[in-house]
Amino acid sequence: MKYVDFQFHSYYSDGFLSPKGIVGKLAKENFSVASLTDHNTIAGLEEFGKMAKKKNIKAIPGVEIYSRFRNQELHLLGYGMDLKNQPLLKFLKESQEKHLKWFYRTLNRLAKLGFKIDFEAPEKSKSKYLGFLELQNILLKYPENKRKILKESRSEKIELFKIINSFFIKGKTSYVKGIHLDISTAEVIKLIKKAGGITVLAHPGQQLSFKKSALVIKKLKKEGLVGLEAISGHHNWHQIAFYQKLAEELNLAVSAGSDCHGFIVSENGSLKIQTQWDYFKPPYSLYENLKKYLK
Repeated sequence: MKYVDFQFHSYYSDGFLSPKGIVGKLAKENFSVASLTDHNTIAGLEEFGKMAKKKNIKAIPGVEIYSRFRNQELHLLGYGMDLKNQPLLKFLKESQEKHLKWFYRTLNRLAKLGFKIDFEAPEKSKSKYLGFLELQNILLKYPENKRKILKESRSEKIELFKIINSFFIKGKTSYVKGIHLDISTAEVIKLIKKAGGITVLAHPGQQLSFKKSALVIKKLKKEGLVGLEAISGHHNWHQIAFYQKLAEELNLAVSAGSDCHGFIVSENGSLKIQTQWDYFKPPYSLYENLKKYLK
């Protein structure tokens, strides 16, 4: 049995593993088609493609881009783009620069709240689009930060990463408004299409209710959306069934993505599940469904 995965992340955005390390895991778990979709960067695709070829894995060029649909945040997956397309490269560079400003503003806010911060850490990171993983690593570099976090949460039982993530939600004193949603979903679809690629709506059940989904997705199809990531590591069985049925009704491709970022750690620090691929293995037939849209 061969498997596919069209959404996962390396350390070039907010994942744990290198593109080479990801290929090793994919080969071990019997994946035959895969797409590295780092957030707003394609920095790891060349390395990923070369390593995948050595392991007889078909690599589809991919990227995940944050977008704005009215007041709703939506994530779009682009596949099969020309990686030398200048408008695409220009957009990705600008979005990375804006995001880096947000990252430093967040570090400054944390410092003002009394946390010890290594402001040189972002420059040493391989990530081109620093995420919450980097914020966690910076905070946990100093033991006094960990003690402060646990003291403020008033609990030793809650997973530390969950506590840290809660710092950055709207309404918290450490929250800094993001500046990555200045491009509309329709503009992203157009950008990827002009670069020779196709777009798929990532994990719709994570960001849309059943009630809103049909209306929003119908509008996005008119803009050029090609598929839905119906089978997702973020979806329960009801959502998987719902989005597969909706894709069929709207004549959209059904895609599958684990959204794997790396290791899943239990509360006591032992590894329960090393990666989503230990249990998330969509069948090869889903590639047959998607590839007719790829050039």
